[in-house]
Amino acid sequence: MAKRKFQDRINLKKDTINLNITLITFEAEDNVVFYSPTLDLYGYGENEGEALNSFNETMYLYLEYGMQENTIVQDLSERGWTRHKRFNKRFNTEAYFPKEIMSEKGVENYGLYNVVDKQLQLQA
Repeated sequence: MAKRKFQDRINLKKDTINLNITLITFEAEDNVVFYSPTLDLYGYGENEGEALNSFNETMYLYLEYGMQENTIVQDLSERGWTRHKRFNKRFNTEAYFPKEIMSEKGVENYGLYNVVDKQLQLQA
């Protein structure tokens, strides 16, 4: 099976924030976990619904704080995101392999986690 690279994107519009991010889901200590490797954010719960709600809340709080404090651009940059050359409200990550990230975290077996593409739109 060929390796698939993933690349995440964020578009910071005046009234909305559009995100196309990759989430890695896995189980840890009887909880389901959603993890965004490019933002290093987690959400967890007893089932997938709770975990996704937890992740969405974490993502919202992260973005809300960054926008209110005007630190979101600096924080994305520190996390390896780059500004699009022509559209300065768009940010991208380098393409990456989720398997390598999970391997670094000690999860070698692909059967122990899933990779999910997630699109979110949040009101700014």
